[in-house]
Amino acid sequence: MVSVRGLVLASFLPHTVYSVYSIYSTRAELTPTTTAGTMDQVTAALFPDTASRPRYLGGIVNHGVYATSTFGSVHAGVADAVIGTIASSESTAAPHDVTTSDMAQAIAACPILSTTLVSPAQLLATQLQKLAINAVINPLTVIFDCRNGELFTETRIVALAERLIVEISDVVRAVAICAQGPSVGADVVARLDRERLRAAVFDVGRRTADNISSMRQDRLAGRTTEIDYINGYVVARGVKYGVPCPLNARIVQLVKDMRQVPVGQIQDVFGI
Repeated sequence: MVSVRGLVLASFLPHTVYSVYSIYSTRAELTPTTTAGTMDQVTAALFPDTASRPRYLGGIVNHGVYATSTFGSVHAGVADAVIGTIASSESTAAPHDVTTSDMAQAIAACPILSTTLVSPAQLLATQLQKLAINAVINPLTVIFDCRNGELFTETRIVALAERLIVEISDVVRAVAICAQGPSVGADVVARLDRERLRAAVFDVGRRTADNISSMRQDRLAGRTTEIDYINGYVVARGVKYGVPCPLNARIVQLVKDMRQVPVGQIQDVFGI
């Protein structure tokens, strides 16, 4: 059997568990480029035993990339990335120091990637902030069949987005507090408050105004979307922490039903 010391996993979210399953016996170090929660599924399905669980590194990549073929991609927009250790909620041991990872150091050494190595708390905050941005822009561009920027030029869609951000903020703050416990830093919680998330969502909407969101690209191409791993995750964590998420639940169902909503029907469909 070939020994794998490190593996960069950049698969489509619904395929993550399957991708790891094919090599899970190697117990490799895994670096998933994924949203919050996906590695929970990998752990539950493949690595329930903490003694044999691999070391997880998480990555958030903000570079613009689009596929040209099965094995071809274009690095279309230079931005930045972060990598950090994913702390286990089931372990009391201190998480590994990301700076001791040869893989993380190799990625950080590539100038064009502009990668920062961060603490588990900083990684979690970044993951949850990106989750919030994706949970607003991605599904709404599918439901209203538009480019990113068009969401923020229609006052009725803006009002819906702002109500959505309220639900998401309450959930991701609960996730951060639960994951970090009493040690959660005030800076982490502050990054996830409603006003900061609203500013982040609207900033990304402005900077990517002409873009087609990844979820809308999936829909247009007839592929399965990642709705269960984005808004579905928000709904599931809302149930776990007692945070009602009726708008997120409605959005999940609309995307799954492949239903588009005319702007004039927002009040009837969403009840706002």
